[in-house]
Amino acid sequence: MEMEMEMDAAGGTPHHFMCPISLQPMHDPVTAPTGITYDRREINRWLAAGHTSCPVTGQPLSLADLTPNHTLRRLIDTWSCHYSTPPPAAALPPEVDDVVERLMVVMEGASSWPS
Repeated sequence: MEMEMEMDAAGGTPHHFMCPISLQPMHDPVTAPTGITYDRREINRWLAAGHTSCPVTGQPLSLADLTPNHTLRRLIDTWSCHYSTPPPAAALPPEVDDVVERLMVVMEGASSWPS
């Protein structure tokens, strides 16, 4: 199977494998109702920071709106195998990742609390 894909500016990872928030390859792609796909960790971080809209379209967005993009994940894995690069590391389960992200936001806010 011939895999011709538009690469990023550095000629590495195909641009549609890149998260629009981090501009890094996605590990666990999820798609918003807007049709935009993000890396789960990055969009969780965005929403945990208090944002309530899609960072690309500005339309309302919540964690419950996100759907795993299994097809894109398989394409990323296939591309990684084809080009002998290790597949992206598995992300934490969504509930663990969500808790970690929320704790990070709380801890960032705690630094401004009076002692």
